[in-house]
Amino acid sequence: MKVNSYEELIELANGCKNDIEKLKLLQTYFIENVEFDYIFEFALENSENERNVKNEFSSMQEKIDELKKFEKQFGNNFHFSKADEEKIISIMGEKIEPTQKSYYLFGKEYTSTDRGYNGGIYDCLKRLQTGEAIYEDGLIKKGVCKDFSPFVKKFCESCGIKCEVLGTGDHVFNLINIDGQERIFDYTRMLGIRDDYKNPDNQSIDDWFNMTYEKMLEYKPDRKIIYINDKKLKEPITRLNYKNTIKEIEDELEK
Repeated sequence: MKVNSYEELIELANGCKNDIEKLKLLQTYFIENVEFDYIFEFALENSENERNVKNEFSSMQEKIDELKKFEKQFGNNFHFSKADEEKIISIMGEKIEPTQKSYYLFGKEYTSTDRGYNGGIYDCLKRLQTGEAIYEDGLIKKGVCKDFSPFVKKFCESCGIKCEVLGTGDHVFNLINIDGQERIFDYTRMLGIRDDYKNPDNQSIDDWFNMTYEKMLEYKPDRKIIYINDKKLKEPITRLNYKNTIKEIEDELEK
């Protein structure tokens, strides 16, 4: 799917028959054009101190083999982009000792210690991550859930579709009104399934498209939704109370 600008994407969406077709168009755009920023994802999730990882390498091939072994942990089809792979391999095995630096504030000197790195993969990911989404002509090209969900909301608003951003504290996704029903759309998870990233149940991309609360909480039984559009809910949505809480949220959104 070739799209040159955000305006062109919205023009294509406005030519669709209904809202579901518009959101399917957006799904196709994400699957074919958007890169999940796995470096940022891993940097957030993992701590080098909790892992026993290789950090000394005698050849480039040994680095490549170690990275491939790391990728296998997350799915048979998962792999970093070529550019990210080159970045990671370039600094694998490079050790940086902790350093101290001083700074002055209101006439006082303060000293802080910058964490060193031991050359393992997780340290490489932390050093390389930026957390910045990449846009071209208004189109999102790379990012993580916190970048994708606001883009989905913007798309929906441009198409006249009611959409909110739901947050759990470590993940965000979208609540979209389809024919008067509030449904879950998680475009981030769709990309993860595309890449076979953490998908032991062999879920499909469409499992996270136009999804019921029941299905989401079946897949994620421990999930707690605590934010809507950065506003903290009085009571988190869980699999135990979602039927009552959904109605409360819908009433609150009307105010």
